[in-house]
Amino acid sequence: MMHIAFTIDNRFVRPCAVTMVSVLRNNVPYEIVFHVIGLNLHQEDVAFFSALCDSYGAKVFFYEVAEEKMKAYEVTWEKQRLSKVVFFRCLLSSILPMSVSKVLYLDCDVLVLSSLYGLWETDLTGVALAGVPDSFTVNPVHCRRLHYAPSYNYFNGGVLLLNLEYWRAHEVERLCAEHYRMYSDRIVYNDQDLLNSLLHERKRLLDMKWNVQEGAYRRPKGKPASWVPPYVETITRPAILHYSGRKPWQYHCMHPLRQLYFEYESLLPGVEKKNDGWAVRLHRFVHFLPYTLGIKSEKYIDIRYCSSGEKTSETRSAPLISIVVPVYNVERYVEKCIRSLQGQTYGHIEVILVDDASTDGSYDMCKAAIGGDSRFKLIRHPVNQGVAGARNLGLSVATGELLGFVDPDDWIEQDMYALLYDAYVVSGADIVQCGYYLHLQSGNIQKCAVGKNECWGTREALELLFQDRLIKNYLWNKLYKRKLFDGVSFPVGRTFEDILTLPEVFGRAKTVYVAGDITYHYVERHKSIVTKAFRQNQWDDYLYALDVKHSRAKALGLWKDSDRFLANMYLRILDRSLSEDGSDKKRKVLMEYLRKNVSGVPLLTKSPYLAFRRFLCLHHFDLYKGATLFFAKFKKK
Repeated sequence: MMHIAFTIDNRFVRPCAVTMVSVLRNNVPYEIVFHVIGLNLHQEDVAFFSALCDSYGAKVFFYEVAEEKMKAYEVTWEKQRLSKVVFFRCLLSSILPMSVSKVLYLDCDVLVLSSLYGLWETDLTGVALAGVPDSFTVNPVHCRRLHYAPSYNYFNGGVLLLNLEYWRAHEVERLCAEHYRMYSDRIVYNDQDLLNSLLHERKRLLDMKWNVQEGAYRRPKGKPASWVPPYVETITRPAILHYSGRKPWQYHCMHPLRQLYFEYESLLPGVEKKNDGWAVRLHRFVHFLPYTLGIKSEKYIDIRYCSSGEKTSETRSAPLISIVVPVYNVERYVEKCIRSLQGQTYGHIEVILVDDASTDGSYDMCKAAIGGDSRFKLIRHPVNQGVAGARNLGLSVATGELLGFVDPDDWIEQDMYALLYDAYVVSGADIVQCGYYLHLQSGNIQKCAVGKNECWGTREALELLFQDRLIKNYLWNKLYKRKLFDGVSFPVGRTFEDILTLPEVFGRAKTVYVAGDITYHYVERHKSIVTKAFRQNQWDDYLYALDVKHSRAKALGLWKDSDRFLANMYLRILDRSLSEDGSDKKRKVLMEYLRKNVSGVPLLTKSPYLAFRRFLCLHHFDLYKGATLFFAKFKKK
């Protein structure tokens, strides 16, 4: 659940609604809760916001601020445009329910143009907030005016991720009021100055993409029209666009992405698009005439020049991407998966859902979620054939030039395939991989397989795949050339078909590109080898897959460090099985693999500890079992 807060008066109802639409359109899979802290809002304003959020399945709550809370503050700059609502964000820790431990504050002059998940998951441990450095002001000047060292930087207040638990524990709200009362003579930019002055040591700075302000689009004096800034990719594809100067609805706004605001405004339900009157058009003509005639030089970067020369998913005739989703008894999760696929910013996709004879309502759920979306194909297996059989069927009907896979109980960011395709075009690789978020059953989230935008050759990529480190043995966080799977079929009747199939696919790829983007969400359920719900046949399949992988690597002269990996994995599985009933069969199989695939002498030079455990397990098993169970009990205590 993602909590987003706005502080507005009745003059900013429409801009706030436009920001809401941009959030909802670009964050489809997430449960969004809006908190609107308003001043002088009318009943029709509340009804308008409520209807807008209902149409997207989001929630919205409204709050009023008691007058006594605002007695400590006074607006000191641009009084004609601002009101006391700018200080409401200093009161969020007491206004919002105690159950809200974190909130994303957004100004009403921003557009959210991508998923907010990466921002929402920012670690706020030990800090009050996270924000982006201000790009328009001269940081040292403001830092000195506020009496702190310029090395702490100065953040913009338009996009702030607030740690409300920290605010409540450290009484930051009370400190804000006291600080303002004591140093109001230093405060020029109202709440932004106040928060920087008070919390400059208790903040975390964010990447520029989370608050791309107007100053980022201004061309420095003396630079030619074709000048391209070093942060070109960020300003051409901002995650959050902030109209921090003149607003798009003002006639003298010259922002190069001004029109984008009106595109989102046109999505507001029941609101007629306003055309500029003759007076506004005349004002704009007079304002722009000196620039058109060359009397004045352009203030802004011409974003037409801000192209790397490579064609992306937006500028090139995009090929079809076929995405195969095997479905079996995932009624509770599959709708979220489908919604994330429907919201892909890369539109030229076909999604092939193969229901593998589910015994719950998965098929009906898929059918309802797809609706009339012609990009989706729903196929039903009459007899269960397992994940491998479902994927084989999906492959057989896929018509795309490119291929992807998604598990039905996971979900993906809306720009996943757009980013993968752009990386595919720029790198020229046959396979492109992104990073993924691992959602653990404990509720914790880990970032995995995060690359550095690097290309690897065939042998290098295979080595990484065998090691299962940077390149993981998973189908789903990758984009493939379809022809790599020609003649390839997944082994029906076995699980861990990824491990058995991917080496063959990677062996055909000339280059593999590992991107730095994290866009896949993998949810740990019963399917993980570390969970207790793993069945005996899955253990057998996993051990078989490891054995096949080891044999292939050995034949190719790769994965020279396999002894340590296999010894550790075999012993981990063995340790987990010691307390289970009927584990003798599993133990014998594990010990046979340990004896066959792991040599004791080479292992001794790499890991004496693992070599000792292997020796003890193979030659003195009762002693090994007793020691392992004893230390397991001791560890629990």
